[in-house]
Order: sequence, then structure tokens, then C-alpha cells
Amino acid sequence: MRSVPLSPFLFLGLLFLFHPKGVTGTYHIYPFLPFLTICFIRLPLPKLLWSGVLAGVIVDLFTSLYPFGTHALLFTLALFTLNKCRLFPREQGLGPLFCATLLSSLITCLELGFLHLRGITLPFTRRGIVTDLLLMPLADGIITLIAFLFLSFSYATMRKARLSFPFFRKGSKRGTNERTPL
Repeated sequence: MRSVPLSPFLFLGLLFLFHPKGVTGTYHIYPFLPFLTICFIRLPLPKLLWSGVLAGVIVDLFTSLYPFGTHALLFTLALFTLNKCRLFPREQGLGPLFCATLLSSLITCLELGFLHLRGITLPFTRRGIVTDLLLMPLADGIITLIAFLFLSFSYATMRKARLSFPFFRKGSKRGTNERTPL
């Protein structure tokens, strides 16, 4: 998983942001959760916080529900808090699933706290807690795991075919790094 670059996950987040119903149906996901999860797994804390700010600013630019900077603050606080906890091994087995689920739950809790600070209160019922803090973050985690598997598989396939970019392939000369168009 270390060999997969971060840019496909950023583009996947943009896809989820611009076409959420085309990707997941009626289910609303956090669009940059796969990107934030792989950043959480691979990056040190300063770069991790900057990636949270980047993802939050992009979401804030294209949504108008909250004041500008809210998502950047929420993502950064959630990443900082989760980084300081170190509850689980990040890269072993289902680490991305647990990481994405915990990150989604934490962002949801912070978002509910922010709504409470703005004077918007939501009733706390058992159904709301189960849905918002357990089932939806678990679905976010499953979607993130599928994104990891898909992007890792497609990147490995491209590497086996010696493609460094979809429109270029390694030249026929051995020992050179020249690339020729298809």
C-alpha cells in the first residue's frame, strides 16, 4: 500500500464530492475519507494536518451548509485527535477499515458538537446514535476499503504492465528511462 501515490485518492475524493449520488446512490459519504485515511496511515503529523486542511477547504469551497473553514477545522481536529490516540495498528489487515470508521465517527461527533455550538440541536435517540455513529461510519469504512483495494489493484496492474501513466509506456531501449507515447 505504500507504493500507491496519494493523488488517485485525492481524485477519488473529488469524484465523490462532485458526483456523490452517481457513486454511492442516495447514501451521503464524507467525500475525502479515503484520501484522509491513506494520509493518516502514511504521513507524519504536520503533513497529515495540512492534508486535512486541504481536503476541508476543498469541501468548504463546494458546499454552503456551514461557514467557510468548518470542514477544514473538523477534519484537522479529527486527524489530530486520532493520531494522538494510536488505538490500533494502522497498516495491518483491516487497518484502513477501522481507521476510516473511527475517523468518520469522530468527524460526525465533532460536527454534532459544532451544530450544537451554532444553536442547532438534534435529538439524541437510540436510532440516531446507531445510525449516525455506528452504521454510517461503518459504511464509510467499507467504501474506503473498497477504494483502497480498487486503487491498489489497478496501480499494481499498471506497474506490471510497466505503465507509469496511462498514456505512456516504457520505451523499447533497455537501461533508459525515456517514455514514448502509445
